[in-house]
Amino acid sequence: MKNVYESGALTGVIIVTVGILIFIYQFAVWLKSGVWHAYPLSTVINLSSYWLRNPRDWQGLHKMILWILTVVPASVVFMSVGSFITFIFFHFSKGSE
Repeated sequence: MKNVYESGALTGVIIVTVGILIFIYQFAVWLKSGVWHAYPLSTVINLSSYWLRNPRDWQGLHKMILWILTVVPASVVFMSVGSFITFIFFHFSKGSE
């Protein structure tokens, strides 16, 4: 069972690393060109759902999801989600000993 927790924590660390790498890439491009290129989550994850393009109900949820996909930086999402996953698996691994 300990291997499951370690694998989960490692997955979280990998996700955090992806977020850090996205930020480092943005920073390197900015250092070279002087122009900050935003990479919202929609540029990293392509979600081409009919409901996202043409919602008929759940309008508030639609607005919230579009905001997350188009405004929130991908690096922040990856680092936050990865940190949360790592914390949860690390926390449960300590409780299982």
